[in-house]
Amino acid sequence: MFNSIQKISGDRLSKIYISSLFTGLEAFAAALPYGIVYFVIMDLIRGNPFNNIIWKISLILAMLFFRYGFALKSQGGMMSASYEVTGRIRIRMGEHLRQLPMSFFAGRDLGRLSNYLLQDTKLIDFTFSHILVRAVYAGFFTIVISIILIMIEWQLLLPLLLVVPFALPLFFIGQNSVKKIGGMRLDIIDRADSAVLEYVQGIQVMKSHDMVGKKNRKLHVLFKELLKQSLKLEGVSFASAISFAVIMEIGYVLLIFYGGYLIAQNKLDPLVFLLFLVIALRLYAPIFELYKCSSLLRYMRNAGERVEEVIREEPQSYHPENHPIRNFDILFSGVGFRYDKRSTLDDINLTIPNGKMTALVGPSGSGKTTIMNLITRLWEIQDGTIEVGGVDISAISPERLLSHISIVFQDVYLFNDTVRNNIAIGKSNPSNKEIVRAAKAAQCHQFISELPMGYDTVIGEGGKSLSGGEKQRISIARAILKDAPIILLDEATASLDPENEACIQKAIDNLLQTKTVVVIAHRLNTIAGADQIVVMDRGKIVQRGTHDSLIKIEGLYRRLWKEQQRVQGWKLKRKGNNPS
Repeated sequence: MFNSIQKISGDRLSKIYISSLFTGLEAFAAALPYGIVYFVIMDLIRGNPFNNIIWKISLILAMLFFRYGFALKSQGGMMSASYEVTGRIRIRMGEHLRQLPMSFFAGRDLGRLSNYLLQDTKLIDFTFSHILVRAVYAGFFTIVISIILIMIEWQLLLPLLLVVPFALPLFFIGQNSVKKIGGMRLDIIDRADSAVLEYVQGIQVMKSHDMVGKKNRKLHVLFKELLKQSLKLEGVSFASAISFAVIMEIGYVLLIFYGGYLIAQNKLDPLVFLLFLVIALRLYAPIFELYKCSSLLRYMRNAGERVEEVIREEPQSYHPENHPIRNFDILFSGVGFRYDKRSTLDDINLTIPNGKMTALVGPSGSGKTTIMNLITRLWEIQDGTIEVGGVDISAISPERLLSHISIVFQDVYLFNDTVRNNIAIGKSNPSNKEIVRAAKAAQCHQFISELPMGYDTVIGEGGKSLSGGEKQRISIARAILKDAPIILLDEATASLDPENEACIQKAIDNLLQTKTVVVIAHRLNTIAGADQIVVMDRGKIVQRGTHDSLIKIEGLYRRLWKEQQRVQGWKLKRKGNNPS
C-alpha cells in the first residue's frame, strides 16, 4: 500500500516513516515498565539492596515522560504528514483528471469521480492519521512484551506459540473477505452517491412524476443493497475477529496448564509463573488491535487501488515542437472518430478559413458537436489529422491549444461564485474595467447591475438564480473577455425566447469580429450570412457552400430550410375546437 500511495502522491513519505519511528518509541516506553516491574518485585523478594531498586523505579518514571514526549511527536507528526500526503493526492488527482480525454469521463458517473477525490482520499487520510499509528504502536508493543516474556522464562511462550498455526488461516481468510466485500461496498457507495446526485439534480422531474421518497425504486434498491453489504462487511469482520481471538486465548489456557505442570514438577518458581501470567495478559490486547488494524488496512487498500487506477490512466499526449501558430485556419484531413465502436465521423476533409465563419448544420447525431470536441481535443481522433495554423494539434499541449479557443456552449454552467468571478474565468487576473467592458459587449451589464450586490452577487451552483438567457450572456462575456482568435458556438440561441435571442445575437456579433468562427446551428436563418455552410449527415459531409448556393440546389440543406419555413406557421389546435 505504501508503494501505491508514494506513486500517487509523488511524496517519499519520509515524514510518515519518521512519525512511525516515534510511535514505535512510544510503544517501547509504554511496554518496558512491565519488564522493569518484574525485576523490581524479584529484587524485593530476594532482599536486594534498595539502591539496586531505586534506579529501576526512576527508570519507570523516566519512561512515563519519554512516552508522553514520543506520543506528541508521533501523533502530531502523523496527523501533519497524513494531511500533507492526502492534500498532494487530491491536487495531483485534480490535475490528472484535467489532463484526461473525455473518453475517460464518458464511462464514469459523477458520484464515482466525486468519491475518487473525496471519499477514497479521506479513507487514505484516515489510514495514515489513525489506523497506521495504532498498528505501529500495537506491533512494537507486542515485540517488546514478547522479548520481556522470553527474558523471564522462554519455555512458557511455547503454549502461546502452539495456537498460532491454527489462528493464522483465520487471519488471512478474514482479511481477504474484508478486502473483497469492502471493494463491493465501495462500488455500491459510488452507485448510491450517483443516484443521490441524480435525485437532487432531477428533483423537479421526480416530484412532477410522483417519484420521491420510497417511490424512487432505483434509490431505494441501492440503499437496501448498501445496507446489506455494510452489514455483511461488519458480520465478516466481527466473526473472523472473534474466531481469531478465541483461538489465541486458548493459548493462554494452555499456558496455565503447562505452568501448573512445571510447578508440580518443581521446575518453575510459582512467583515467576504468576508474574509471567500477568505480563502475558498484556500481550493479547495489542495482538487483537493489530488484527483489527490489519482488517481496516485491507479495506482502505481498496481506496488506494481505486485512486491509483485513476492515476494510471494515460493523460492526453503531445509531442512538443513549439511551432509558432501564425494564423488560425483549421484543417481536417481524413479525420475519423468512433465512440463505443460506433462510427461518428468518417473521412472528414474540411478547411475552416482564418477569420471567417463556418456553420455546421444537419440532423441530430450527424457529427456536428463531435467536430467541435475534436478541434478542442476534448476527444482524441482515431484517424487522420487536425491542424491549426499548419500545426498538428497533437504537437500542441492541450493548455496551449485551448488558450487560443473560446467556447460558448448551448448548456451553460456557472459556478457557485460571484458574477465577477464567473466572467473572469475567461482571463487570468483581469481588471474590473475589462470585466465590465466584456459584460457590456455581451449585453448583460444592465441585468447584472440590478442584482442585489451587482457584480459581487453569488449566483448559486449552476447559476440557478439566473434565467437561461442571462446565463448565456454571461457565458458570452467570458468568451469576449478571453478574446481568443478561435470561437466555437454550440447552438448558443437554440432554446431562448425571441427577446433574449435578439440580445444574445447582438452579443455574438460583438464577439465574432475578425475571429475564426465555427458555429453549430439548427435555426438556419441565424447562419444564412456565414462564409461557409457545411452540411453533415451520418458522420459525413454531404454538402458545403454559402446559403445562396445551397438553397438553389436539391439536397439536405434545401430540405431542412423548407421544413423550417413550413413549421414556423405551426399552431396548436384542440381537436374539434372551432374558433369563433
